[in-house]
Amino acid sequence: MSKSTEPMQSYSTYDYSKIITKIEVSTIYISALQKICSDMILKEEGRSMTVGETFKKFENIVAASQKEDLTEEDKEALPKLDAWESDLYTLFSLLQQLKFKASEQGLEIKTETTATQAEVAELSKMVASGKDVSEKMKDLESKLRIVR
Repeated sequence: MSKSTEPMQSYSTYDYSKIITKIEVSTIYISALQKICSDMILKEEGRSMTVGETFKKFENIVAASQKEDLTEEDKEALPKLDAWESDLYTLFSLLQQLKFKASEQGLEIKTETTATQAEVAELSKMVASGKDVSEKMKDLESKLRIVR
């Protein structure tokens, strides 16, 4: 058979209406996904300035998904995500699910910080206004301490 007449290799697709159950995942994926999300935000040109708006879109999508009577009109009104936002949403939502399950199973290790609420509020304002937050994030991360 010539290559043009050979059948193509099959591939898998998935039923998006179904839920994967009974999966075991190392908690190390939580910090790895957090790092990937942070890297995506900090390394993509101009994205650290719009990340506040992006996360507001995510909040709107999550709020809509929790409505039991979501109409087609509601679906059409959902924020549209570009490719970068869609990738970040996928990683971030998976991260949130893993964190929820880890918390539910008592796998969290509590940390203390010497960072103040004012510093965290300043970081939030910086994110919302689109300022570069990389140095502020490094500063706050340096103030974390595991307490169990």
